Amino acid sequence: MIFGALGHLAATLDPVRREAAVAAAWDGRRATIEGLITAPVEMRDGRQRVVVRISRLNGTAPSQRFTAMATLSPEPALRYGDVIAARGMITLPPEGGNPGEPSLRAALLRRGISALLRVPPYRPVTVLRRGGGNRVTAWVLSLRDRLVAPLLTLPEPYGGVLAGLLFGTQVGVGQDMEDVFLRAGLLHVLVVSGAQVGLLAAATIGVLGLLRARPALRFLLAGAIVLLFATMVGWGAAVGRAAIMALVGLGAVWLRRDTDPPTTLALAALFWLAFQPASLFGLGFQLSFAATWGLLFLSPSLVPPLRPRWLAQLVGATLGAQLAVLPLLAVVFQRVSLAAFPANLLVLPVVAVLVPSGFVLSLIGLLLPRAAAFLAPAFLPPVWAMVALARIFAGAPGAEVWLPPVAWWQAAAAYALLWMLPHVRRRLTASAPVAIRWASVAAGVPIIIAVFTAGGTLPQHLGEPRLMVAVLDVGQGDAILVRGPTGRTMLVDGGGEVEIPGRIRSSGGPAEVGSPPSDRMDIGERRVVPALRRLGVRRLSVVLLSHAHEDHVGGLPAVLQNFSVDLVVDPGVPHPSPSYVRFLDLVRQRRIAYALARRGQRIDLGGGAAAQVLWPPDGEEGTADPEDAVNARSVVARVEFGRIGVLLTGDIEAETEALLVRRGTALESTVLKVAHHGSRTSTTPLFLDAVRPAVAVIPVGRGNLFGHPHGQTLRTLEQRGIRIYRTDRDGAVILRTDGRRLSVETVRTPAAAAVR
Repeated sequence: MIFGALGHLAATLDPVRREAAVAAAWDGRRATIEGLITAPVEMRDGRQRVVVRISRLNGTAPSQRFTAMATLSPEPALRYGDVIAARGMITLPPEGGNPGEPSLRAALLRRGISALLRVPPYRPVTVLRRGGGNRVTAWVLSLRDRLVAPLLTLPEPYGGVLAGLLFGTQVGVGQDMEDVFLRAGLLHVLVVSGAQVGLLAAATIGVLGLLRARPALRFLLAGAIVLLFATMVGWGAAVGRAAIMALVGLGAVWLRRDTDPPTTLALAALFWLAFQPASLFGLGFQLSFAATWGLLFLSPSLVPPLRPRWLAQLVGATLGAQLAVLPLLAVVFQRVSLAAFPANLLVLPVVAVLVPSGFVLSLIGLLLPRAAAFLAPAFLPPVWAMVALARIFAGAPGAEVWLPPVAWWQAAAAYALLWMLPHVRRRLTASAPVAIRWASVAAGVPIIIAVFTAGGTLPQHLGEPRLMVAVLDVGQGDAILVRGPTGRTMLVDGGGEVEIPGRIRSSGGPAEVGSPPSDRMDIGERRVVPALRRLGVRRLSVVLLSHAHEDHVGGLPAVLQNFSVDLVVDPGVPHPSPSYVRFLDLVRQRRIAYALARRGQRIDLGGGAAAQVLWPPDGEEGTADPEDAVNARSVVARVEFGRIGVLLTGDIEAETEALLVRRGTALESTVLKVAHHGSRTSTTPLFLDAVRPAVAVIPVGRGNLFGHPHGQTLRTLEQRGIRIYRTDRDGAVILRTDGRRLSVETVRTPAAAAVR
């Protein structure tokens, strides 16, 4: 009770909560800010990512200072302690908008960041003053830059990889290389954690031991180096855990006491959570402590009878760490890397050599830059080998396996089985044959797999057959999943980037846990594909493209690359969208059946559900304006099951709506997917009178440049008593029906509503 009360008090007094409230008042507003860069500047793909403590907004001090993150152009070069001025839009980081999608807002708040500052690349950033911030921190970061310099003399990407291995991804690892290491299950080697801290502390103790330094001096010097290094690379949960454990171990050496690793791990968790209680809910904290738990508790039971002994120890340590983080990765990312185990077996010995020798090279560069430049090329072969292995394993068939949706109870069950593993091994007598002892370990593997695979799919097969229509949150674009009562699936559009004359603007949205969205990201890869996986999709019966504008087709190439697709349906109106060209190329390369969408087609969704194509017709009807032919001939389809209909309208406008009504098309539907993101050029009173919907869903991007949805459209819907859902506000909108009644669920406002 005492700790619960203290936790509630800490949450209530948390200054970040007050800062977030001030930032919320500026959400969606443009402002000229002045602020201090309070963290190391990260270079990502040629742009600078900075954390700014805002002190002035439009020339006036806010009631409460708050911290924002911004991605800025590479010039002028910025560093910690600079006071800068910039003009941009302040936005709150988005919540997860799709089922199971992590919340960027929560991840950044745990780091004390309340807002994002979106500064266009063409707007200049002014350095008002240099040399602000904490002088000790500034000196430490300047020292880090000097230590990193000789590593970056290697050609790219090898210099950045070596620097990332020693000092973290923020010093030069590009997004492409991060993705390669992620797919290979090796990203942890580029994220400074316990390995680097432990090797550094052990090397320091070893050198001081050779110099016959006194225990107290060993503790003080090694402890100072650990603290200095942790400040250089950033006090993340993994580094903090390792630093605390290293200091406890150094203290034990000083006092000539034995250490108990489990107690040390628990003490590190207690100390870290005392100062950073919100870390308990952060993935970095969870993965770091889970991996260490695996090394301490699981690895001794997984050491195989191999020679040489170091190889057996390496296999046991790799298995223990991999199994310990597997349930967490399955829940959060819904995929596991089969390549991780063999990749780590081959790469970790290289890492064990590169880390201490790399630190020596950095120190030589600090004292003798020319000597370091001469020695640096000797590091190219091992770094090249590490990158080559990462690429091989990342590109291997079946390197990653996607799992059915995994719930937290399944992860808890998996951890219970892992906890039992050492106890089972201890109960077996030492005289038991090796085969029997290893069979006892192997028996748990299929059980864990069954827990992951069966639990997520079982609820889908219970209860009466239902039709599901999920309007996904992909920013300013459309992506709609339809799943029939028997499991047949149809994806209508795939989101993408917004077309603006002369340039393309990202529709935005969460990309990774703890990372702000990129200005140019693949919406399909980052948002659509994970959302489909979390909704249990394994293959798609039909992909229906309403029209070829980028915000509808942009995510479909990634979909075709990640799922088996039986049929692609497309209106066939040419458009020079890069993604549309790539989409058609992939259809041909993968030999996917292709059909033109035409009025009268019926797409069977199984169990009595179907989609009827209502538009476009044969010929050129409705395309009087050739420049608007893409929107005018958007596919209009009515998904129907029993008495419930869902009308999907693409980006048709008033002229097409009038043609549909004039032709006497059967439009009446319970749900209307509002056309063209709620633009005033669509959703006319005449059309609404023909559809007579009870529910309207508007796929729209938060803070979009077009002012969608237009106020006139919203008023027209409200005047008819139509219930309105918007993806920018509600997140993904999930409709379920048994053919008689309709229920509506939203991701950001999870309470379900029933519609007769």
